Amino acid sequence: MVRRVRVSGKAQVHARHLVTGGCDTEKNFIVAAIYHAETGSLEAQEFRQHQVDALRAAEWFLSQKVELVVIESTANYHLLYYDTLRQQGVNITVINPMVVKSLLR
Repeated sequence: MVRRVRVSGKAQVHARHLVTGGCDTEKNFIVAAIYHAETGSLEAQEFRQHQVDALRAAEWFLSQKVELVVIESTANYHLLYYDTLRQQGVNITVINPMVVKSLLR
């Protein structure tokens, strides 16, 4: 079952896309978020690591007109969501979390 995750505040970042998404992967679930650059709003939901939830996540991203989704490569936990979102027409790319860490230093 999909569970909403509480996020608060407004982010102030320079975005290349008006609506972007991101997925933080874990063994049993992922947290997916959508950022709207024009308003600075951020919404997140938690999904289980199951095909049905991956399809729901794809529907959510598509319904919000997300232009790009970034998913971290954690073990092989990202593969279900990467494959499903890509097959459903979501523009998705994989990033290495170690690279992100090095950029934030």
